[in-house]
Order: sequence, then structure tokens, then C-alpha cells
Amino acid sequence: MAFFKKTRFNAGTKTNPLYKWIPRAVLVGKQITVKELSKRIAAESTVSETDVMAVLTALPGTMGMFMGLGRSVKLPGIGTFQYTINCTGTAVDAPEKVSARQITDVRVRFQPERTYSAGRTSMTRAMAENVNEIEWIDIDSLTATENETSDNGNNGGTTPTPDPTGGDDEN
Repeated sequence: MAFFKKTRFNAGTKTNPLYKWIPRAVLVGKQITVKELSKRIAAESTVSETDVMAVLTALPGTMGMFMGLGRSVKLPGIGTFQYTINCTGTAVDAPEKVSARQITDVRVRFQPERTYSAGRTSMTRAMAENVNEIEWIDIDSLTATENETSDNGNNGGTTPTPDPTGGDDEN
């Protein structure tokens, strides 16, 4: 299950506001660590948790090395990564005046892998194939329910922290 909260935004202008409401995804709990990923992948494969962890730990540096050589890195089922650059300041008047000194920022661009249906009538992005099967729950309704049934008088409620790995290992 995933969580959302109701968020207000101004669809008008500063002088003539027109407030609307939309759902926004909410993250709960702590980030999943490489150890947790490794444990889950090892449980679903014949590779040991230590081996998975070693590969996942080496992956960012190796990807950065190849992207630093001007290559993009494609991970099947995930997507493609590549460096992009930003330049700030004054543009120059001629191509021969362009230099690397104008580069002020390097970022990683991620493009999720896409798959198309037969006839290319619809497209699905990697890791989002089953989004229609996700149960979305209004997080405010959960915290309101917890506040109503709480014996400790805490008016703030708590944020649920589901564990998709099925484990309770903190490390």
C-alpha cells in the first residue's frame, strides 16, 4: 500500500488566487538501505546477500566512471543514466570561445525504461507496470483514526512504517 496526502495549490495568480486540491505521494518510514535491498534480492535469487551487497555498492562508482567517459548506462528493467551539464553566466559570441570553464554543474539524468504494448498504443515505464494495483490510502485518515483511538493523549498521531521486506532488522 502507498500513501497520499491532500495538498492545496494555487491554480490562479498571486493577485487572483484560485485554490485547488490534489493528492501527493507521501513517503513513510526510513529509506530502504543497500542491506535491506540485498537481503530481499538474495531471498528471491540464488545469490548471497553479501554478493548482492558487493555489486550494489560497486554500481554507483562504476556507472559514474563510464558516464565520465561520455557513455550512458542502461540497466534493463530500470532505465538509462547519463550525465547532463548546466552552464550559468554569460553566453559567448562564437563557438571557439566555448570552453569547459562554462560548466557549473553536473547532474545525473535518469530515464525510466519504457515498454510499449502491441501496436504501440500504450506505454509503461519501468517499475511502474502495476501502478493500477497499488492501494492508495489517505495518510490523514490513518492518523485521524489513530488519534481517536489513542489512549496516550498524543494529538499528533503516528506515521505508519510498513516493512515491505518482511523483516525487522534495523541494520
